[in-house]
Amino acid sequence: MDKIFLKECFLQKTNQYDALEVLSNDKNALNLGSELFLCFDEKFDKDKQIVFAKKKNTEKVIGALSEEDAKGFKPYLDVERTDLYECRISKFDKDGDENKRFSIAIFIVSKDYVNRQQERPDTNPQHNGEGA
Repeated sequence: MDKIFLKECFLQKTNQYDALEVLSNDKNALNLGSELFLCFDEKFDKDKQIVFAKKKNTEKVIGALSEEDAKGFKPYLDVERTDLYECRISKFDKDGDENKRFSIAIFIVSKDYVNRQQERPDTNPQHNGEGA
């Protein structure tokens, strides 16, 4: 089994980050199933207390997890293990409140799956799409 469903949660404060900009540039950029990744972002939070969801292969922050949802992820992100999780947009309501516009499904991925993904730079969450 490559991945196991862990939880589903809302992304909060999507108006305060890059979600609207990403959608205005490409209406199809954030569809159901679009892949995101969990991370810290010192641009918005120097103390690493907030867990953000970024668009895959970009530095665009789509939203933040609630404090409660973020608790279990922080220790792994502290040791830079962003590869343990796969996140996909599971619900999208373009007219929804900024704290309920996007919901993401978070999966724990197997070690073999991680190793296969790391061999492919186009699917590596650490790879931001820029040249080496």
